[in-house]
Amino acid sequence: MRNWICSFVLVSLFSAPFAADQAGLTKEEMSGVKRALSLWNLDIADLGYNKPTSADPYRLEIVDQSLGAPLDAVGTLTKWQEVGTKAGNQISPLVRHAWSQIIVVPEAKGSYFVEHSKDIEKLPEALREPVRVAAETMAVANIDIKEAVSKLTETEKADLFRSLPEFAELPAIKLAASLNGKKLNHEETLKLIDKVDLNRLRSASTSMALGLERAAALLRASNISIPKPIYLNISGVKVVIGSTGDDRHICRPNELIIDLKGNDSYNGQPGTGILGAGALIDLAGSDRFNLSDASAGAGIIGVGMVLDYGGNERVYGKNLCLGAGFVGTGIFLKEGGHDEYRSTAFAQGSGEFGVGLLVDTKGNDRFDAGASAQGYAALKGIGWLIDRAGNDVYTIGGLNSGAPLNPQSWYCFGQGAATGYRLDSGGQGGGAGILSDLAGDDLYKGGMYCQGASYWYSLGALMDDSGNDTYVADYYSQASAMHVTSAYLIDLKGDDIYTVRTGAMHAIGHDYGVAVMLDREGDDVYAGKDSRPSQAIANGVSVFIDSKGSDRYMGPVGIGRADRGSGSVAVFADLAGADIYAAGLKDGDVALNGTWGVAIDVADPVGAPTGTVAPTHQRPKAGTDAMPTDSEMEKIYSKAIRWGVGSLQKEVEENVDKLVAIGKPAFEWMLKNKLASADRLSMRAFEAVASALGSEAHALVVPYIKSTNEDAAYQALSLCSSQRIMQAEPFLKEAIVKDGLQGIVIRVSGSIKATSMIPELTGYAMGPDKTRSLNAILALDAIGSEESAHTFVALCTSPDLPIREAAIKALAKMSARALETAKTLLTREGRVLRVGIELLGEIGTADSEALLIAQLKSTSSDLRVETIRAMALKNIAKFAAEIEPMLKDPNDDVRAMARWALSRK
Repeated sequence: MRNWICSFVLVSLFSAPFAADQAGLTKEEMSGVKRALSLWNLDIADLGYNKPTSADPYRLEIVDQSLGAPLDAVGTLTKWQEVGTKAGNQISPLVRHAWSQIIVVPEAKGSYFVEHSKDIEKLPEALREPVRVAAETMAVANIDIKEAVSKLTETEKADLFRSLPEFAELPAIKLAASLNGKKLNHEETLKLIDKVDLNRLRSASTSMALGLERAAALLRASNISIPKPIYLNISGVKVVIGSTGDDRHICRPNELIIDLKGNDSYNGQPGTGILGAGALIDLAGSDRFNLSDASAGAGIIGVGMVLDYGGNERVYGKNLCLGAGFVGTGIFLKEGGHDEYRSTAFAQGSGEFGVGLLVDTKGNDRFDAGASAQGYAALKGIGWLIDRAGNDVYTIGGLNSGAPLNPQSWYCFGQGAATGYRLDSGGQGGGAGILSDLAGDDLYKGGMYCQGASYWYSLGALMDDSGNDTYVADYYSQASAMHVTSAYLIDLKGDDIYTVRTGAMHAIGHDYGVAVMLDREGDDVYAGKDSRPSQAIANGVSVFIDSKGSDRYMGPVGIGRADRGSGSVAVFADLAGADIYAAGLKDGDVALNGTWGVAIDVADPVGAPTGTVAPTHQRPKAGTDAMPTDSEMEKIYSKAIRWGVGSLQKEVEENVDKLVAIGKPAFEWMLKNKLASADRLSMRAFEAVASALGSEAHALVVPYIKSTNEDAAYQALSLCSSQRIMQAEPFLKEAIVKDGLQGIVIRVSGSIKATSMIPELTGYAMGPDKTRSLNAILALDAIGSEESAHTFVALCTSPDLPIREAAIKALAKMSARALETAKTLLTREGRVLRVGIELLGEIGTADSEALLIAQLKSTSSDLRVETIRAMALKNIAKFAAEIEPMLKDPNDDVRAMARWALSRK
């Protein structure tokens, strides 16, 4: 018996990842963004102040890039579209590209000995070569997969297999009964995943994609009749060759199934790799798939691929199917036809610790899923759905209720969405979920977290190249980035409609999130109950660009909200067309909103944002109720610390009121039993009770600062900050030396004006940690000692946006030193000179105002713009007479800024 050597060391396999050196934005788009930013004395680099500083083995490089250089990431995502376009009907370039985003080191490669099987000679001559190529390709993949899991014992393999679905929070799921492992917790599962060699799985995936493509090409070139199915074992791979008639296949994982013709039915788990390799090649016919969990292009600690050519398919799956890579690679390729895909969850291009791809080349298709699908990724994963052509309908939802926030909707996480694993502090970053539609008039319909959405150190993107498209969603959608994460919605052509029922939408960056929405051409409509295209809150970043077309905007645009003593960057730029705004902007004008929000338009119409303030909830008087039993306290507390939104708002408020009414005994019970385990929701209940008790609560909290349980000490300090407990100051120097308490001690120092902490705060303000630096500046500002002036002077020209602005505002309160500094800065150039003007506006003394007015005579239009902005933000009534002549300035931006400033009178 001979040994055959199969080598898949091809140069194209190991090419480097696509670089982001080709800009995704046009020169006009980039110029528009720069022009808008300049109105706040910002530049492109200021969009990247959220770049992560901590390492995370589960976070992808593209996530770091999108947070640190959001517009460069548009170029990177554009390359994804190019790869999808150039790949045609091939999957190997897509597999290679996707894996290159997960693993940047060179691919594991080598030659393998694969045993030749005489069974090949039982086949008709025309089938021998393509079947041999496909089977030996899978045999090579099996070797790589076996090597990839070689550090796991058999028990660990079973435990990992058992735990993976719940690790991904999938609903009830049935997998192979032969692996009876035990369920592990999150940390234990991660430890086992870390033992798996993902680079070996990548090698198995890329070589298998190339081999199956070659085999399929040979099969499609042959013309042969097979009267009945053939069953073989070739190179250790079980092979099933269907007839040229209508077959009914009952399929198991890790098989090679080849069907030449006929309208076939597939049941079970075709094209599935579980701790091995599985593949299906179907060459023709309109087929029906009625699938089990983990099927039809699912790779679970393995590689599973389906290559389906021709026919109008009906594919009905459950969980983990249609391109699901779960510590592995799952591929589903469909060429031609009008197809229907239905799945439950983790499907239609979903990946975690691996790659999941669904590729449909043409036809008017229907994609339906419950959740975590249609371009979805979690930890260290790539989920990618590519539809090359056709008028398609994408729907997702119906599985996980949106309660309590939105009981009428569904948590979806799809249509270009990704998630990390969030803890109060830390956790793990997520992957990149991409939906790429290259042509056609498409409908996207979803609930919450969809259509370019992400959560916690991940990236979600929906990219549509052309067509008159309709986007419909409920909440957290259409470029919605929640919590140090990034989200993109890019539509390049067509008259499009973007609607979201309520909540976060239309490029919203929240809590250090980065959102980018780009519509390049067409007459578009942006609508929603809370629509504010380009909104950044809680230190977020938002960029919204509409390049061409006459568009309609329902809400105010370019909103930046100040928070945590700093601001958020929101940039709205409509660069052409006769646009209509319901509120906040006129064609040809600019508007500055909050800190640091800017909107700019080149053309015409109406309005002003409005809003109402909800009435303050009145708490009961502390001490009016008796202390109940421990079991009753547990019930009250557990209901009081839930997320108080939507349908749960009333219940949470009622139970917090019960804690307040019990008063001191309840607070003592909470401190003793719940402080160390309290999370951000729990602390709201602590704060409500402490606020009601006042000074009586202060004496109860302070002793816990010295607790040997660092979690309890942290939360005690948090209460000292929110309640301004002055008795905490003597304990701060001892607490700040503990790494886990430094951040909270800095905040406490500012909130209680702890002058004794100025030396320590100065050190952190000048230190390398940007977060610590900003918080230390804010604390020093709150303390208000002249002793800190030199620190503010040193940092007011910092290249880091939040640090620079915080230092400017703090220094301005020390008017004499600030004026001296401003005069020095006015002798400099560029941004530093503009900082001098900004500082003059912040000071507000007679001397500074006189010097500020003199800057209107500058020969530089940038400096005149900066001067008008400084005047308008400080006291427009005082400077209106000086600004009015600027309405005739020869520079467009100066005139626009003057109109905006005078509109604030």
